[in-house]
Amino acid sequence: MKVMVKDGKTLNVKTFDVKEEEIDDYTTVLELLLKLREERDPSLVLRYSCRMALCGSCGMVINGKPRLACLTKVKSLGLNPFS
Repeated sequence: MKVMVKDGKTLNVKTFDVKEEEIDDYTTVLELLLKLREERDPSLVLRYSCRMALCGSCGMVINGKPRLACLTKVKSLGLNPFS
């Protein structure tokens, strides 16, 4: 699976390869992005607060639709590249 992260200011895109074994049925997009930041790219910046879909601060466009990263399960997006 590929994860593509776009910089909102410069429109540069970073691509990360993620093995299916690294995620389970309950892994959220927010958890995956935090893992990528911790393990692969500390320059990755994102907003989040409550992690419980209450505050809305992790709202982002995922595969062209506005969603909450803390609520969106990675597996629900399929194994195609997502951005």
